This record gives sequence, C-alpha cells and structure tokens, in this order.
Amino acid sequence: MISAQLRQCARKGYSAVEPDNLDSFNRSKGLLSRADNLRLAARLARIAHRHRLSIAQKNLAGLPARIGRRVGFDFAVAEDCQVYDECWRYTRAFGPHVLEIEYSDEGPANFRRACAIRGDRISLVYRDRDLVAPGHPHYVFRSC
Repeated sequence: MISAQLRQCARKGYSAVEPDNLDSFNRSKGLLSRADNLRLAARLARIAHRHRLSIAQKNLAGLPARIGRRVGFDFAVAEDCQVYDECWRYTRAFGPHVLEIEYSDEGPANFRRACAIRGDRISLVYRDRDLVAPGHPHYVFRSC
C-alpha cells in the first residue's frame, strides 16, 4: 500500500515526501518504541528512494545526524522550530537542506526572527496551520 502511494507521488511529479509523526512513540502509551518509528522511517526511505523521491525528517529534532543519515533522510521539515528553539538541531544535521515552517497562530514575530537569523540559508515559510487555499479568509503564505 505505502509503496503504491509513493509510486503514485513519483508519477504525479512530486520530488519528495514527508512522512509525519516520527515521534509517534511519544504518544503511543508504550505501544511503539523510538526504534519502531526509526525502522518504519528507514523502510519508507528505501521505498521512496526506489521511486526516486527524496524523503524528509519531520519532528524528533534531537535525532542525531548519523542516525538520520542511516535512516535515509535527505532533508528536514521543521515546524515551529523558532517557537521551540530547536532550528539549530535541524540545520546542524542537514545544513541548508531544511524547510522551516512557522505558523501564523504563533504570531508573526517568530517568522520575522527566523527570517533574520536563517532566511538567507534555508527555505523558510509562514503559513496558516490549517493550510487553507488562496482566497480563503484565513489563508496566510509568506516566505523569506
């Protein structure tokens, strides 16, 4: 099933995927371990690469770079990392290969600060958390 979905992403012209919830073990009440999440991520990375898709690490900012490389991550998607003061963890592991997303419900100050600090080195966007479409009254999209 997952392989078919990733193949469809590749056929539709996507260049990358981002499997969310690498930190699901934190909310699983002991049903998953960190190792479980990392094994699943490694399997997804192998399948993604087989379909010539890059794959992003999302969440689990403290994952050591060597483990992220072993899993097969190509870049990171970092949500609210300015808010939680963890952007440096992603840029230390992935250098300029980070997509930082700051959300409008946290206010524009975090986005402005992030742009001043990292906006010339990584991709950085400001979005509404619900990711509504242009034209919707709550639509927000900016980049720096």
